[in-house]
Amino acid sequence: MKLILSLVALSGALALAAPARADIIYTFATASFNGTLGTSQTYGLGSDQINTYGYTSALSAGPTLTIGTATDLYAKYSGVGGSETGLGINNDPTGNHEITTTSTIAINMSTVLAANPTSNVTFTIGSVQNTEGFALFGGPLNGSNATSDELYHFTNTHNSPTQFSFTITAAQAAASGDVFYLTATHNNVLLDTIDVATVPEPATITLALTGVAFVGGFGWLRRRSAQA
Repeated sequence: MKLILSLVALSGALALAAPARADIIYTFATASFNGTLGTSQTYGLGSDQINTYGYTSALSAGPTLTIGTATDLYAKYSGVGGSETGLGINNDPTGNHEITTTSTIAINMSTVLAANPTSNVTFTIGSVQNTEGFALFGGPLNGSNATSDELYHFTNTHNSPTQFSFTITAAQAAASGDVFYLTATHNNVLLDTIDVATVPEPATITLALTGVAFVGGFGWLRRRSAQA
């Protein structure tokens, strides 16, 4: 019995030692962080860092997104819910400070995805009102070239909801150089959040499997004790 209790204690210690990492979620506007930004903005620290850039752009058939000149980003916090909060562009001609059909936000995720190469990325787009739409294109990161690698597009044909999420796989991200461009296809939208789905490190998986093996061993020892 003492041996079994010792093994239980060791298994618990291994489980506690295993580092459990939550998803990395980037939020682009809050009540204390809003207003006009520069043409670029960094979010996160160290290996969790991503960089965003504002550009003018032109969307044409194909589809092809032509990147223009640098323009200021805008952290929009409306205070009326997540669907109207996020990262936009300052020069929105409607005055709503959102991403329009003539602007784009470039998102360089190479640092965080290099540290998490098997992670999928979920984008949540806000302020997608009825008839409004958006598209996400792949890299490379270059403010003077065009990119035609459309990864995802959506048009809202209902009055609600006004917030939509979609996931880009690790393979799609790698093929795009871990760089993305978000633009509106109808009217204007906001980049609400980005969620990087981290996976357990190999050491964590090994420790978890070790714990399972100990639990299996407990049952075997108990059966042997009962038969003796």
